[in-house]
Amino acid sequence: MTPDQLTLDLPPRARRRDPATSHAAAAQADQFAQRHTALILGALAQAGTRGLTIHEAAGVTGLDHVAVARRMPDLERAGLARPTNATRLSPSGRAARVWVVA
Repeated sequence: MTPDQLTLDLPPRARRRDPATSHAAAAQADQFAQRHTALILGALAQAGTRGLTIHEAAGVTGLDHVAVARRMPDLERAGLARPTNATRLSPSGRAARVWVVA
């Protein structure tokens, strides 16, 4: 999936009274968020029913696991991805949820 094929309704990143620089930064952040969600969704689609943890998705997409974690709620709200009941160990040895395409 390419970024132009996915458009999520993301929460506002700047308030009406914020300066123009904040609105410009928010617009740029939205572009990154849209691109990241498309990359993550593509990785989840490739993984199929096996799914991916945020760390695995980060490895596939080249994104940082924190960036992946930030986008998962957006994908879940949009009904495009969902967490499963499964977990796998993260690099730190902790349980990480496995996500799949909804």
